[in-house]
Amino acid sequence: MIDIVPGFEDMVIYEDVKCAFKGDTLLELAKKYDLHRFFETGTYAGEMIKYVNARHNWRRINSVELSGRLAERATKLFIETENVCIWFGDSAEVLKVKGIIANPTLFWLDAHACGGVTARGKKITPILEELESVVNDIDHVIVIDDLDNLPKWGVTLQQLKDFIIARKPSMQFEVRDTMLICEPA
Repeated sequence: MIDIVPGFEDMVIYEDVKCAFKGDTLLELAKKYDLHRFFETGTYAGEMIKYVNARHNWRRINSVELSGRLAERATKLFIETENVCIWFGDSAEVLKVKGIIANPTLFWLDAHACGGVTARGKKITPILEELESVVNDIDHVIVIDDLDNLPKWGVTLQQLKDFIIARKPSMQFEVRDTMLICEPA
């Protein structure tokens, strides 16, 4: 269920009917790798933050939103949630901030334009630019959502895998529903 946030009632926001399934997958990975840092690109309504935060002991949750209005809404929604930090801006740029991903982190890469209240950056999705920052010498777990949109984004599943393997050859892959799960070996 999408939270009503005072001052943002005019926004048309759609519920992700697969939020619980996707969230449970993220929680499974967090437990498997004992991860307590979560980084989401594409905050949208804040559903995933709310879902995973209620079910795991996260030290820090960072979420980046390109739409000013959605970022402002999420900031208001999570204002009293101490472990949640909402960033406004381009996720590819925010990921470059020194120290923001210095520890093993579970990444939920879900930034892309999809019309309505969402914003579009230089590209429909910054997925390759995000991966450039995220795939490094730290053993992060990365989940890329919305594989069904790859043709619209102009990238193939094999290109994503090749991009990651070129930077971290030991990475293991699993496709689950519309998600690409990338785990350190």
